[in-house]
Amino acid sequence: ASSSHSEETSGESGTSTYAEKVLSTAIVLAIILGTLTSASLYCFSDFLLSIAGATPDLLPPARAYLQIRAISFPAVLILMVLQGSDLGRQDSITPLKIFGIA
Repeated sequence: ASSSHSEETSGESGTSTYAEKVLSTAIVLAIILGTLTSASLYCFSDFLLSIAGATPDLLPPARAYLQIRAISFPAVLILMVLQGSDLGRQDSITPLKIFGIA
């Protein structure tokens, strides 16, 4: 009986370690991709807004809005990864508390 208990414990630990590695990788990807996307949106905001059809009189406020949103993009991706991690562990209360506080 004790050998099956130790196998169960090591199996759970292996799964936990794998989940931690996946979460770490997802956070690193969110940081890298979020930063690249943020920099791209910030640097090419005029071009992107002209493609979207912004008129010249709306370009300055639209640029300011897009650049502010672009700065927050890495944080948004990281929060989405963490929320997915909580929901994957079937912990729906923690994200609810975070959104309630925000």
